[in-house]
Amino acid sequence: MTLVYATAVDDIAFMVSDTLLTSERDRDDPSVNRTHALKIHILNGNTAVAFAGNADTALRLIGKLNIDQINDPTADVLGRLSEGCRRASMEAQSPGDEIEFLVMQLGLEGRKLARIVKDSIFECERAYIGDADEYKRMMGLRVAYTPPTHQLVQQPDGSFKEVPFEANPGEIEFHEISSAMQALARCATTPTADEGLL
Repeated sequence: MTLVYATAVDDIAFMVSDTLLTSERDRDDPSVNRTHALKIHILNGNTAVAFAGNADTALRLIGKLNIDQINDPTADVLGRLSEGCRRASMEAQSPGDEIEFLVMQLGLEGRKLARIVKDSIFECERAYIGDADEYKRMMGLRVAYTPPTHQLVQQPDGSFKEVPFEANPGEIEFHEISSAMQALARCATTPTADEGLL
């Protein structure tokens, strides 16, 4: 399963992913160390990229993009990933070989989020990539969050003072989504009665 959810609005920008990935080809061969990779990559202080689909191709594209960004910080991130996605889609031998990306960019114009799939770029405020059924399950696990009304703030003398606290809508959304993603991951790793314990 792969699921990445992202939001980029006025008061917050975040990406939440299920977990790191273990390469499929290594899973069946006990003589090979498993390859692990994160699904969200922070390229620099302004750009993060998440992927779903063919891990080898996606990681190769992200690695090349990272080098391009180091050499030329003005490199067209969306264009390069879109072109890589288009080529991967043409070369795909099965639906699992295709890739998709979420790109979060922070700049003077504000926070921007784009979803890249095949040869299309969609600018959006909220998006997910990965397993559609797991996305539905995650949203079913989303529970309304009521933040605290007060917080303790440490004073210069070391004492604490209680002051009012008001969470903005973005903070509330982040708490709800990240909690739902954690609940989803727990469901995925907890054996059912039929599966038993390994």
